[in-house]
Amino acid sequence: MSAPLSTLALTSCEVELRRAGLEDLPAIVGLLAADPLGRSFQLSFIPGLARRGALRAQIEAVRVREEYRRQGLGAAMLEWAIGEARRRGCALMQLTTDKTRTDAHRLYERLGFVASHEGLKLAL
Repeated sequence: MSAPLSTLALTSCEVELRRAGLEDLPAIVGLLAADPLGRSFQLSFIPGLARRGALRAQIEAVRVREEYRRQGLGAAMLEWAIGEARRRGCALMQLTTDKTRTDAHRLYERLGFVASHEGLKLAL
C-alpha cells in the first residue's frame, strides 16, 4: 500500500487518503459498478497557456461508498484536493460533474465552486 497523502477527520472516524494501488482495484471496480454514472475521483494538474501560463487543477466527480456518505468524506476529499492544488501553485480548479447530481452540486457550491461555464462531450 502507498503512503497516506493525508488523514481526513470525519465526524465518526478518520480516513486515510492515498494513491490507489493494484490491490485496490476490486474495491474501485465495485464503486464504479454501484454507480450508474460510473466515474471515479480523479485529480489532474494541467499546464496551459491561458491565464499567463497558469497551472490548473482538474477534479472529476467524487465517489464515496454508500456507508460513508453524509459524514463529510466528500467535502474532506475536495478540501484536500483544493489545498493540494494551492500547494502546487494552481491558479484555478475546474470540476466536472453530471448535471443530475444535485446533492453533489450543493456540496460543490458550499465549497465555493461556481457554475461559470457549460461543458460539452463527444463520445468517441
